[in-house]
Amino acid sequence: MKTFSDPTVGKLVELGIVARKSELTLLLMKSDLAKYEPPALSGMDPNKTDMLMGYLRAANRAADHGDETAHKGLLEFARQLVIEMQPLIGVVRKLVDSLGEALLADGYELTESTSGSMVLLPTEPSAAPLPPEITALDAELDKRGYDVALNHYRQASTTCSTRTTKQPTAPFAPRWKNWSPGSP
Repeated sequence: MKTFSDPTVGKLVELGIVARKSELTLLLMKSDLAKYEPPALSGMDPNKTDMLMGYLRAANRAADHGDETAHKGLLEFARQLVIEMQPLIGVVRKLVDSLGEALLADGYELTESTSGSMVLLPTEPSAAPLPPEITALDAELDKRGYDVALNHYRQASTTCSTRTTKQPTAPFAPRWKNWSPGSP
């Protein structure tokens, strides 16, 4: 009889631990898997992960040895678990969407990469780094002792790297607005 692989059982446990322990116990009972309690868990109060792994692995071993009830119970557990998680999946999607909107307001976009992982990207471009030639020129001016030229160069570099596009003040706006090359 075909049974679940360990990775499949692991995914069932991973999804199942999101639910409350009482819901998992009820789901094991509804799927007729409660009777497959492993001896290691008898009389204990294990955490949800250990509980699910114990029951599902015990039922999987029984199904592997031909137990039709265990096999049907595992299939039913998987089906019921997905049904039970549907409302929660909707809530999580809403929470993720809400987080995405909040991040967008803070200047970041939550997006899925081509590999399927989630990535945070800035929505505004950052300042471009100064090219190495500027640093080399700075060093050359300093080495030659051109202090005035070095000071002017540093002021120009600072101004260019921190400049934001500003509109001219109101008295000059019409002149700039109508200006074209060759006009006075």
